[in-house]
Amino acid sequence: MNKLLKKLSFALVAIVLVAFSSCGDKPERDGYFVVGGKTYNIENVKLKSTGYADSYYHLVLTMEGTSYGELATLSFTLYSDINGYLSSGIYTPYLNDMHYAHKFKRGEWTLGEETTRIFIGKVKVTNEKEVYKISIDSEDEKGLGVAAEFSGELEVII
Repeated sequence: MNKLLKKLSFALVAIVLVAFSSCGDKPERDGYFVVGGKTYNIENVKLKSTGYADSYYHLVLTMEGTSYGELATLSFTLYSDINGYLSSGIYTPYLNDMHYAHKFKRGEWTLGEETTRIFIGKVKVTNEKEVYKISIDSEDEKGLGVAAEFSGELEVII
C-alpha cells in the first residue's frame, strides 16, 4: 500500500510539473482565416507601424504550416488614433472623405508570389486590455470570399 501511494504521489507531481511547464510566456492565441473556401490556421498576428505620422498600422495575420513563411499572410492597413493600439469598432473601407476613424485603406492576402487586393468588407475589432478579438468578412478583387477569426494578443511593432 505504501509503495502504491508513493507511485501515485510521484505520478501526480510529474503531471503537475508538465502542466505548469507548458504555461510559458507564449501569448494565448487562436484563429484561422478562409480564402475562397480554403482554411488556414493563424501562426501569429502583428500590428506594425507603417512608419508614417498619419497613424496607419498594418494588421498582419500569418498562415501556419505553409512553405511560404512570411509570404503567406492576410493583412489590412488600418487607421488608429492611439499609438500602437487598435480601438474597438468596425473598420470599413476608406472612401477619400477625410473621415479616418475606424477605416481601412486596403487589404490583401498573399500566398508566395501571388498577392490579391481587398477593397470590400469589414474588420471588427474588440479588445480588453491586451487581448484582441478580430473578425474579418470581406471579398477580394477576384470575387473570392475572405474571412478570418482571431482571439489573442497581438505582437506590436512600432
